[in-house]
Amino acid sequence: MTHTCSFSSTKHDSFDNNSGYHYSYQYLLNNNFNAMRKTTLFMACMLFMLLQSCSKKEMSGLVNTGQKDPAKKNNWVLGDPMVDGVYVLYNQNNKCIQAASNTNGSLVQQNAYIGYPNQQWKFLSVGGGYFKILNYLSNKALDVPSSNPNAPPATQNLPLQIWTYTGTDNQHWKIEHIAWGQYKITNKYNGLAVTLSGNSSANLAPITQTTYAQDAAHLWRPDKIVPVQNTIVAAYYFPNFGPYATSEWPTIVGATPQWTGHLQPKVPVWGTTNEQTPTVMASKITAAAANGIDAFIFDWYYYNSGKHPDLDKALDLGYLNASNNNLVKFGILWCNHDLQAPYTGIITPAAFHTMCDYVIANYFNKPSYLKINGCPYFSIYLVKDFVSIFGSISAAKTALNTFRQKVKNAGY
Repeated sequence: MTHTCSFSSTKHDSFDNNSGYHYSYQYLLNNNFNAMRKTTLFMACMLFMLLQSCSKKEMSGLVNTGQKDPAKKNNWVLGDPMVDGVYVLYNQNNKCIQAASNTNGSLVQQNAYIGYPNQQWKFLSVGGGYFKILNYLSNKALDVPSSNPNAPPATQNLPLQIWTYTGTDNQHWKIEHIAWGQYKITNKYNGLAVTLSGNSSANLAPITQTTYAQDAAHLWRPDKIVPVQNTIVAAYYFPNFGPYATSEWPTIVGATPQWTGHLQPKVPVWGTTNEQTPTVMASKITAAAANGIDAFIFDWYYYNSGKHPDLDKALDLGYLNASNNNLVKFGILWCNHDLQAPYTGIITPAAFHTMCDYVIANYFNKPSYLKINGCPYFSIYLVKDFVSIFGSISAAKTALNTFRQKVKNAGY
């Protein structure tokens, strides 16, 4: 904020375009105006402008104008409403919250900040004013230990931990601005606050839950360090690991060494699981979510006769019936390539439009379907063969526009 202060022998009006303040000063200067009076008057002027400056800041609050250098650390200013991002969570000792390790059940504690990722946390809104708080190193959630995650105990001084995110109330937190740059963090279910045990200044002091009191043990300063990028991490899922005639399992478990020291067969730690079983798929979803995977892109096979009779089961029977499919979204990659006869990748235009109707009615409407800016994700494996269905690029474009319009008509 810039202020001007002008001295003259008559009344002087000064308007500062930067601050919007209007000052009027009248100074009668003559040959007898001594140095002390000049100094006193100047200091009074400066004090007035300083008080005006402070007053304006207090009325408006500090906000993130987005005009700071994006390469610099703190583009988010304390006092703003909480927004998604990666934060270091400081207490009044100027020490931060960290996870003791990256395994389930690891305790949460305070320590001096040294820039390690276990001292950084992703705050991501889950709606209703609540956030999940994920450790940046492990992607595990700040968690109230509980045998019933939707009813975490209201035990005073219970140490907090990290755990694989499950979307339950013991992992959801409300962040409320209390004072200048200070926030309280309370659990959604039991209402208890994140607390520095005993307001200790010692490194590795535990972080617990207690009834909120507006004191140093309950107040936290989130310092946004890295903006969360609008990035989705997805893994392609090839669905051929079940009791199918074409299953990959016989090839894998029946592999033989081809040279000395060739370690075959390599059987997965989980064994030859059946992916169309919901509990098996739920285990895969849990593992993926715990390691930063946001979505599965299922290889999906559709031909003139409809869906492939086996290669849809991982999605239709396994994933869609898994109890935790809200943790990892799903999308479709139409694999329009040939398989064994009679499965030919170049289908008829009529079959393509029937396929579009099918995915809109049976997949796009699922809560866990992957959407980007509200639009369902859909991809095509072989673009050249897709164009061949319609005979020209322009005709293929028309077909895609028809598909797109159907999606819009369905409300997306």
